Order: sequence, then structure tokens, then C-alpha cells
Amino acid sequence: MSCEEIRKHIDDYILGEVDPALEIRINEHVLRCVACRKELEEREAGIGYLTSIPKAAVPDSAYRTIRSRLFPPCREKRPFFASLAGRLVFVSAAFLVGMVLMRTVDVVSFRGKARPAVETKARPYYRIPFADTIKFYSAPAKNLARI
Repeated sequence: MSCEEIRKHIDDYILGEVDPALEIRINEHVLRCVACRKELEEREAGIGYLTSIPKAAVPDSAYRTIRSRLFPPCREKRPFFASLAGRLVFVSAAFLVGMVLMRTVDVVSFRGKARPAVETKARPYYRIPFADTIKFYSAPAKNLARI
């Protein structure tokens, strides 16, 4: 095992988080290499010092303050009907504005055009009686048997 590989795993070795095969290889290398043994002792001393420092007691208010700053309270939910009414007002206002704009464009665009001199009256087909029927259907019932 090389010194670089030892340096990668030295902190895990000190904390006891390496698998047994790797631990044996690190132990064998540290027995032979003076530089790695010295670095291992220095890191063990540093980690030992850090773990020996007593932990400070944190008041509960600190956790509440941190939580309130990380996750600000949600705004209150409005009732469904209040938001529905607001949406309906918005949609109806948008519809009315659209209608007014359409009518304005219509009036402005057709204002300059002259009307035709002769107007023809066309009667829609549904106003003309029997426009879509054939004589056969308008025949009297007594004549239908002979046809």
C-alpha cells in the first residue's frame, strides 16, 4: 500500500470506520513507514483533542429561531369560495375587456367601407316550407300503396 492511499483512509482508520482487511494493510504499512506513523499520531492527537472538548448546551430557542428562519411560516389559506369569487371576477372582467376590444376593432375596421348599393334578401332554407323534401313524401297516404 502506498503512502497516498494511507492518507486517504487515515481519518476513517482513526475513527474505526474501515473494513478489517484495509485496517490490517494500514497497520502493516504504518509499522514500516515512519512518515505515515508520524502523521497517524498527529491526526490521532488532533481528533482526540476535538472529541475531548465538552459539547455546549444549546437552548431550545436557538432551534426555534433557526427553524423559523429556514422555514418561514406559510401564509394563511383563504377559503375556497373567496378564491373562487376572485377568480370569477377576474375571468368576467377579462371577458368584458375582450368583448369591448373586439367590438372596437370591428367598428374601426368597417367604418370606412361603403355599403353595397343593392341588397339582396336571401331566405334561409329552414323558412321555406318543404325545401328539403321530395314530392314523394308530400304525396297523400292513400297513393303511397300504389307506388
